[in-house]
Amino acid sequence: MKNRCNKGNSNCQHYIPDFNVGFKIVTPKKGDHYDGHKYDNHSLVFLLEGETEFSYNDFLNRHFVKGDMFFIPQAAEMYGTAVTDAKMLVLTFNNRAESLCDRCRISQMAKYIPEIDYDFRPIKITDMLYLFVNLMEEYINKKIRCRYLHELKQKELFIVMGAEYAERDLVELFYPVSGGNIDFKTRIMENYRYGLEVSELAEKFGMSYSPFLRRFKKEFGEPAQKWMLKQKAKHIKLKLSIHSTSISDIIHDFDFSDASHFVRFCRKHYGCTPKELIKSIRDNDAK
Repeated sequence: MKNRCNKGNSNCQHYIPDFNVGFKIVTPKKGDHYDGHKYDNHSLVFLLEGETEFSYNDFLNRHFVKGDMFFIPQAAEMYGTAVTDAKMLVLTFNNRAESLCDRCRISQMAKYIPEIDYDFRPIKITDMLYLFVNLMEEYINKKIRCRYLHELKQKELFIVMGAEYAERDLVELFYPVSGGNIDFKTRIMENYRYGLEVSELAEKFGMSYSPFLRRFKKEFGEPAQKWMLKQKAKHIKLKLSIHSTSISDIIHDFDFSDASHFVRFCRKHYGCTPKELIKSIRDNDAK
């Protein structure tokens, strides 16, 4: 049959040679760290066993336990640590999270956005969703690496989620990609990199500078330059939460001209010096 993919059959046109996209099982040991980098894909994480901590952007050291499900958006810079031995089912995907199913679309739930105080909180895996997760784990254990199956299971997952969860819960889970024009916001996250000028971002969109600025402000609620500086401040704060990161690392990695330039940036965006910022972040981590 055309779509049949035997176990381990790398000649099949639907065989997935790696798991940059699709479902996978991750089993970190206590103390294992997840290196920070920007993801080119979205990740939906189901914590099946154990406890773990994740940070992304300015959401630092969020603690998750067995039964939690959480979403890490595309282009997020993420760090994590396994608090105990753990097991996670992770769905990584690069298509739009906008459509959960034909009757349940994130863009149609925008009425809930103003009342949500987003804080990278998990939602609990329901009994029905556990049935889905357990079957997906069996497929993975059987080494069924069929792209066609993984795409079908992703569609099935979103249909089940649309049936199992209240609209407000889904909007909060997918809040980073919620909004009036999800395609525009997602494309911004796909193309945004700190160090990129607003004019370069507009060029990537094939838009003139002024229309791009107007569109950006309409979708994000603030000017593009202000938003981009805020993202830079978030990434710096996240990186400083790693104890091995030094001030000189930040100056180099984020293209500050010198230490004085970074001091001015910290006073403007955090209201303190770099040393005071590091102390406040790491003192909070120790609590």
